[in-house]
Amino acid sequence: MKKRKSKKIWFIILFLLIALGILIAIYFKAWNIFIKTKPELIIINDECSVLFNQILHKIKDSSGCENICLSECRVREKEYYDSNLIISETACHTCECYCK
Repeated sequence: MKKRKSKKIWFIILFLLIALGILIAIYFKAWNIFIKTKPELIIINDECSVLFNQILHKIKDSSGCENICLSECRVREKEYYDSNLIISETACHTCECYCK
């Protein structure tokens, strides 16, 4: 009779440990490690204006593009992955953001 009780207790302990492991995996979103997702491309157009025959850009360099991408990814509740600034001499720049 003691063997049956000890087997039941071990079974309950094992079940609780498995349930705890599943809850921890859900809480920390551990399955994202195994899922390979492509980064989402978000294109942000520069707001520019012409002053004295020169184009003034709001996004001037790659660090400005990166900062805007960080903000955009946070707003979409995604993780920042990469950014790319496409410079145009005759028009507004384009900032490509990649979020996961």
